[in-house]
Amino acid sequence: MSLALLGGTFDPIHLGHISIAKYLSEHLRVNEFRLVPCGRPCHKQPPVVSNQHRLAMLKIAIKEHPELALQTNELDTNTSSYTINTLRLIRAQIGSKRSLFMCIGMDALNTFHEWKEWKSILDYANIVVVDRPNSSFPETKILVDWIRKNNCNSLEKLLRMSFGVFYFCSSEPQDISSSEIRRLIKQRFKIKNYVAPSIEKYIKENNLYS
Repeated sequence: MSLALLGGTFDPIHLGHISIAKYLSEHLRVNEFRLVPCGRPCHKQPPVVSNQHRLAMLKIAIKEHPELALQTNELDTNTSSYTINTLRLIRAQIGSKRSLFMCIGMDALNTFHEWKEWKSILDYANIVVVDRPNSSFPETKILVDWIRKNNCNSLEKLLRMSFGVFYFCSSEPQDISSSEIRRLIKQRFKIKNYVAPSIEKYIKENNLYS
């Protein structure tokens, strides 16, 4: 039994999120894949719309993609969201033997050394890094050295690990971003190529991002 996580503000959730989640779910052969909406991100601007609206859109997406699930603990607190806290919570729930994969984009990896207790994250999960448009491998020496020390090049080896390694996953980068979708909505352009019809309908009905 294995579990993968993909965090983000999902402001709004878009087709790129769904595409990469489904790809990683198949590539990592996981039994469960959870989307983890961030409540109050520490290294990004706060979400534009409320937790309630973001969660509602996520629930719509999950209903249409039952192979995905939600992990919502970060929305249940008014304090800053820290990945290490979520991983500790999940690891306590699933035990030490179940494989846990935390999936992040290459852009997030570049500031990974600024995350709370960043070196401890490998004590709870494997870190799967996926390509992002216009992102490159980190240059910060302390981070690069740590990645190389804990890197795993073999998918088969990764799938046997409960936690403790980095794995870089080659996938076609999705050139879609929530910030671009918000910009298009503000300028009254159509977004049907970037979000599911049900999400577009919800955004219009609730007058979000305009």
